[in-house]
Amino acid sequence: MGSKINIELPMQPTGYLGGHYVLGHVDATATVAKVIAGEKAWFFTITVPEQFVKYIVYKGSIAINGISLTINKVIENDIELCIIPVTISKTNMSLLKEGDNVNIEFDILAKYTEQLLNKREI
Repeated sequence: MGSKINIELPMQPTGYLGGHYVLGHVDATATVAKVIAGEKAWFFTITVPEQFVKYIVYKGSIAINGISLTINKVIENDIELCIIPVTISKTNMSLLKEGDNVNIEFDILAKYTEQLLNKREI
């Protein structure tokens, strides 16, 4: 009780699509490895379980605790996120600290592509 969560209204079918597809699923959990808070941006390094690295793409999309974000850097199974001040102020990202676990939803287009390619090989 007392935890801050991120809630965003769903896009209406007549609305403008200006972001990433986020379905609200949790594909995995990951660990916050590093947090650097700055005036112009915050940088988060998150360690993703190795079996999910195939869904990670530089400048690709990922949802962390339900927040649609862009991957800033990929080094093995670590991703770096560069979070701008408006996102820090409107979400609970500022509450994250090193060692915290986060929920991750990987890009749905990557998961569909993998499924299609796997079925094609049969």
